[in-house]
Amino acid sequence: MQNNQSIPINKENFKLIFSKEFILVIVFSIPAAITAEFFNIPLAWFLGPMIITSLMSLFGIKLVMPRLVLSIILILLGLYIGNYIDKNLFSQMHQWIWTSLIMLGYIILSVLLVSKYLEKFSGYGKKTSIFSAAPGALGPLLILAEDEKSDLSQVATSHLIRLIIIITVFPFIVDSFYDQNRIEKINEVLDQNTFDLLILIILSLLIIFIFDKIKVPAALLAGTLVASGLLQITEVASYKLSPGI
Repeated sequence: MQNNQSIPINKENFKLIFSKEFILVIVFSIPAAITAEFFNIPLAWFLGPMIITSLMSLFGIKLVMPRLVLSIILILLGLYIGNYIDKNLFSQMHQWIWTSLIMLGYIILSVLLVSKYLEKFSGYGKKTSIFSAAPGALGPLLILAEDEKSDLSQVATSHLIRLIIIITVFPFIVDSFYDQNRIEKINEVLDQNTFDLLILIILSLLIIFIFDKIKVPAALLAGTLVASGLLQITEVASYKLSPGI
């Protein structure tokens, strides 16, 4: 496979996995994630590494993320997001159709206004400004931005500012309006069929390959979402990935 394909399996990408630049990413990112989790920062295993690698890049340290590793991560992310697609979701759609339409209108309006502002006053490119203006879904947006060759640093910075505001301001707002006991979550280990996971991965890779050939945007994410959703709705195979993934 060539470098421009979704899953670039070649000698160069395997060599990058064992390069000093990627080892530095791992060595600094894991402690950063653990530290962020210790301080109860939301998306700790995302924001911790993101902040530390950004600082390292600012100080001129050369880092690299092999596309092969990124491809594997995106497949896992797509399978995890696909966990939420099932028959119950579709059976409940009629109950929140108007809420969804209102939310869709709000998202379109906010993206149009904020993207125009970023274009005019911050000098963002057209595609970069759209991805930066979207109110949420940082992970999928970065995947799409990377696929569309947008400026990932600008997109990530815009969303990082949004997340920092949410993390620092929203908890105080919630606490001021609500006084209730903390609800403890009980993690249950589900007895799941690993054969279902294998089916999910194989079908995901097949659809990714097809989407890549017909030039579907963000084939890695779209392929896994379609595969996971299709198999779970038809009840052919279902496997719930742990949030820890």
